[in-house]
Amino acid sequence: MSLVEFVESRDSANTTKNYRWALEKFFSVISGRVGRLEDHEAFALQYLEDLKAGRRHIDTDLDLVMKTPRRIRAGEPEVGRDGKPPCLSGWSRNVLKAGVLRWCRQNHFFPSQEDLYNLTGKRHRVRTATHPETLGVDQVAHLQRVFDVRMRALLLLLVSSGMRIGEALELETADIHLDEKPCRVVVRYAKNDESRTTFCSREAVESIQDYLVLRERYLAIARAKGGGAHGTRLFPLSYRTAQGMWKLGMEKIGLPDRDPRTGRLTRTIHSTRSFFNTRMKMGGVPDFVVERLLGHAGYLDGSYGVKKDRMGDEQLAEAYLAGEPAITITRAAGMEKMEKRLRRQEQQVEALTRELKVLMEEIGRGEPPSLPEDLRALQDTKG
Repeated sequence: MSLVEFVESRDSANTTKNYRWALEKFFSVISGRVGRLEDHEAFALQYLEDLKAGRRHIDTDLDLVMKTPRRIRAGEPEVGRDGKPPCLSGWSRNVLKAGVLRWCRQNHFFPSQEDLYNLTGKRHRVRTATHPETLGVDQVAHLQRVFDVRMRALLLLLVSSGMRIGEALELETADIHLDEKPCRVVVRYAKNDESRTTFCSREAVESIQDYLVLRERYLAIARAKGGGAHGTRLFPLSYRTAQGMWKLGMEKIGLPDRDPRTGRLTRTIHSTRSFFNTRMKMGGVPDFVVERLLGHAGYLDGSYGVKKDRMGDEQLAEAYLAGEPAITITRAAGMEKMEKRLRRQEQQVEALTRELKVLMEEIGRGEPPSLPEDLRALQDTKG
């Protein structure tokens, strides 16, 4: 994919502008020739070949660009407090890394974990962590009722597949096989840059099919607002939009809980992965299968790794079907209501048993039995 095609395929005008700046900045420094994005097309192709052949290293080049002094603004001192010319800000570095790395992945070059770790600014300062709260079945069922058809389909896909929100938003329509049982989902843009197979429930398939009927309307609305929505991604949404809709849904169901120290939501859209992890293991699915579906390859130990490598998609599908009832929201919510009703009935039976035991003891001692309050009140009214 060419540089121009890449930046113009972004979903929003703001992302297009940022990625264009990032790639122009990167290739202007690396090539030693300042120019527009279109002027770097030939150099970019050669650079991509050099990366794949190991003649260039993305971490070294990005580090060089980040440390290159930027243009001095009007009225700005020529050197900073450290005595060096000013370089890119932290935000600009993040945009630069995001644009260049996304372009590399789009052209089937995936940097190694070592290269990513070596990037400047990779080591962040320690900050207070938000204490997460568990996402329950009832809460997912409530969210399902307040979301629109598109967000409902995305929600059920997340809770029944264990995908990260970024992975789900990168899905193409051809990556999800609605006609298979269980529905197979091919995750191509994973966090660890390794594609994997997961599945989603029949409940999610029905919701996705309902969404596909109206999908073109969503795309038309996005284009009318100036967005760059295109017809290949299943959910042409940005992460920020999905996150905003999640927060709105949590407020509608009365659960906008925030950590008192950090001020962040304790139940985020990432909580759907924890929900999938917990429910599938409660449903009897082996741990190494759940970790495989979640894409936690580094979590597996040696014995699990052997099983994972030997298990094909058919065996994964069988294991998934065994645990599917636990992540089917309608069924799980109904089961939880039944369990609560049974617990209440058990408590009532225990209370009546205790009262009966007291009555039997009083009768055994020859004492007049003490009636419960409701029966005593009834006796008084009749007397």
